[in-house]
Amino acid sequence: MRSALVAARARSARHRAPPSHERWLVSYADFLTLLFGFFVVMYAISSVDDSRFDMISEILMQTFNAEQSAIAPIQVGDPARSSSPSVIDFREQARSVDTEQGDTTVPIDEEAVRERFTGLVDESALSVTSDNDWLQINMDARVLFASGQAALNPDANPLLDELAAFLGDIDNRVTVEGYTDNTPTTGAQYPSNWELSSARAASVVRALVARSIAAERLSAIGHGENYPIETNGTAEGRAANRRVSVVVARSTSLAADDGFIVRQVVNPEPRILPERTEDGGLRFVAEDET
Repeated sequence: MRSALVAARARSARHRAPPSHERWLVSYADFLTLLFGFFVVMYAISSVDDSRFDMISEILMQTFNAEQSAIAPIQVGDPARSSSPSVIDFREQARSVDTEQGDTTVPIDEEAVRERFTGLVDESALSVTSDNDWLQINMDARVLFASGQAALNPDANPLLDELAAFLGDIDNRVTVEGYTDNTPTTGAQYPSNWELSSARAASVVRALVARSIAAERLSAIGHGENYPIETNGTAEGRAANRRVSVVVARSTSLAADDGFIVRQVVNPEPRILPERTEDGGLRFVAEDET
């Protein structure tokens, strides 16, 4: 009996499978699979779709730079009717706005305008500038007025005659702007540079009206010592700042039918633009900071 049990154990030992030394490969393969999945996920969340980024940037840029608008209220019941002048008819206002540029008889060539005044005054005493909206004729105040005075010099008549002839060839609105230096005025007639610059602008307007320029086309504005074009620290700079500018509107969109819209001498607000950061994000900065 004992010999039979020993023989059975011997046979079982001979058929037993040998131990495996490669079981570690299973765990290693699982680890590599997890590591591969980790790097795939990291790559997926770090890449940026340029086409989607550009589309989002364009949409946001249009949104931030769009003009502000108000939502019209919903009318409930019968529409209210009023003859009060405080009620604004936006349809009438919209028809008075001309969005087309270049609808003007003002010559675009500055040199042609400048040549009209050649020989009438010293070349340094008159300049002509222009842009898409305005044509501006700048005249040295010494050509038109005595120091501290708003009465026109008789010697300025030929210049004013040619200026009236030029304005008589067109129908555009005109603004006459007076400027001074920062030297304080004396006397009760002109207690400040505001009065002096305004009186000088008004004198030029009266002279143009006397030369058959329609009064409803003209406006007179005094800026005083504001908006200097040169430093007031030198005599030459102060002389350049004492000037009278005749500003002609190029486009009818700059002048409504019921009054002249004066230009604003201010710096425009910067546009807000999107910018991509180094890490792929998005931030918004003013245009002059890009």
